[in-house]
Amino acid sequence: MGVRTDVELLRVISAFGIVCFHSGYGFARDAAYAGLVVFLVFSIYFALNSTKKYSVRSRALRLLVPCLIWSIIYAFTDVLRGDPVFSGGSSILSKVLLTPAVHLWYLPFVFFWLIALDRVKSVNPQVLAVAAASSACILLMTAPFWRQWEYSSPFGQYMHATPAVLLGVFLALYSYCSSLQKRILLVGVIACIGVILMLNISGISLTYGLGFCASLILLKNRDMLPSNRVILVFSKLTFGIYLVHPLIIDVMRYLGVSDFLLPVLTFFASAMFIYLMLKVIPKSVSQYLA
Repeated sequence: MGVRTDVELLRVISAFGIVCFHSGYGFARDAAYAGLVVFLVFSIYFALNSTKKYSVRSRALRLLVPCLIWSIIYAFTDVLRGDPVFSGGSSILSKVLLTPAVHLWYLPFVFFWLIALDRVKSVNPQVLAVAAASSACILLMTAPFWRQWEYSSPFGQYMHATPAVLLGVFLALYSYCSSLQKRILLVGVIACIGVILMLNISGISLTYGLGFCASLILLKNRDMLPSNRVILVFSKLTFGIYLVHPLIIDVMRYLGVSDFLLPVLTFFASAMFIYLMLKVIPKSVSQYLA
């Protein structure tokens, strides 16, 4: 798939949703967190549809090295403020995976999934699509049960995010299915989404309902928007925005910014920071930062 403006716009909106969620702004937080579902679905979808072969080393350079660098940055800021470097985790493993900044759990999580999926690409794609869609539906339908379990961070986040990964696998392999399989699987997943919306499960129903429905744009064969340079520039900054935005939130709060202005100004300030950083810092270094 070539670069599509509509897909990139959704990526930008999703990044803004994640900033809204982490800013603590109270309005529609479950809807804002749908941005995470979209991010995960997109990550898996484009990884599985890529013609390029990735080694464990290349995956690590793209995901684990930024995780390490930003963990050091966030740990340094924690020390300066007199806060504990690790605020959660009951074991060494969970503390390492949680990282000094809780939002960075996303990077090792995606790394582990991509490494696993790289090794099952030879499996019949129809079988994988059916297995992924079915597993996602089972996890979503049983959410009222496993949401009550106690987890050591970040394994709670991992459990919550796994259906999004499976939905990404399903959408990535959708084209390999027969017409009948496509109809059955898509109707089944949409019906599952409808059920969980009626169950009104906090953190799941609206989050996955919006996230998956928005991600269905990937099944379109053409761009629904004209090319827009601004959108494409912002979409290239979304990974960096995700990495830096908690620091910018702290700065904005220190300056007295609150309410809806907090996520809005944080989003644009984060985008500007990453844009300037990519311009100033050599690409040999910046590629590991954003």
